[in-house]
Formats: sequence, C-alpha cells, structure tokens
Amino acid sequence: MMQNKPEGSGAKLALMALFIGAIGIGFAPIFVRYSDIGPVSTAFWRMVLSVPLLALWMAVTPRPKKRPYNWGLLALCGLFFAADLGLWHWSIALTSVANATLLTNLNPVFVALAGFVLFQERFSRLFLLGLVAALVGAVALMGASLNLRPNV
Repeated sequence: MMQNKPEGSGAKLALMALFIGAIGIGFAPIFVRYSDIGPVSTAFWRMVLSVPLLALWMAVTPRPKKRPYNWGLLALCGLFFAADLGLWHWSIALTSVANATLLTNLNPVFVALAGFVLFQERFSRLFLLGLVAALVGAVALMGASLNLRPNV
C-alpha cells in the first residue's frame, strides 16, 4: 500500500521553487552586465540553453487530444518574448541594472494604457490606485539612482 505524501509537502516544494526562481531572476541582469559575450548574445544563449528542458517538459506533460498546439501562435509569442529579452539586455548595457529593470517592469502600465487607448478599456478606481501606488513605490525604491541618461 502506497502512503500519500503530507498535504503541505507539495506547497513547500512549490514555495522553494518560487524562491529559487525569484533569486535567479533577481541575479539575471547582474549576470548580463558582467557577461563577456554582449547583451544580445547573452539573451540568445539564455533562450537556446532552455530549449532542451522546455522540450522535455512538453514531452512529459499530457495534452488534450482535442486541442493541439497552435505552433504559429507559439512562434509569435516566442518572437515577442525574444524581442523583449533582447531589448532588456541592451538596456542593461546602456544604463544601470536598477534602471533597466525598473523600466522593464513598467510593462503593465503600458499594457493598461494600450487597453485604454485601443480597446476603450475602463479601469476601476481600485486598479488605478494600485497602479499609482506601484509607480510611487518603484520610484521611491529607485530614489536618487534614477537616471535616464545612457552610461557612455
């Protein structure tokens, strides 16, 4: 008879994976800054080296027979992600790591603005308050190090 794992063990593993991932993402721009091969090459190799693991994940994950992958949409998403990553890596080379990361993490602001302009999306006051609070917090964290001029 198989024993079931304690209910919290999966949650603990997930939390540990979350922390490891957050630490890895936190150090990524620093590794990009100190990379000897340049920002675009670093972005390329970050993606290429992840392909075997993602291919394995796709191979072992069951997928429904009724809904096959939309490879064109997946390729388009990959192109947009590659462009985002390449531009972020260039921004790390052109300004400080903190500034590049702050500007990259402003994506939700631009998505909300595009939703408003292109699709007449309306936002609740709570959403707008949260957006303003996030922006104020980000600027406060940056403090005096906020610099929009390139490091030449």
